Amino acid sequence: MGLRSMYFLLADVMGRLRFLKAGLALILTFVGAKMLLSPVVTVPPAASLGVIGGVLAVTVGASLLLPAPASARVPGGVRER
Repeated sequence: MGLRSMYFLLADVMGRLRFLKAGLALILTFVGAKMLLSPVVTVPPAASLGVIGGVLAVTVGASLLLPAPASARVPGGVRER
């Protein structure tokens, strides 16, 4: 698959996964807190991977089970501001 095809595929998928941005924000918060607290608390790599995988699974699952209302959907997943 070429880069152009992959871009359009990802643009379409991003339009369908409406909770992904919130999930990525949660993951970045978790990683930042883990880095800040690393002198005090040691989080095993398996636990970190589990949290990251779990958050991604929940956000993707919620996006597929609870799609955006038809009025909020935009073809191609790109909204004008």
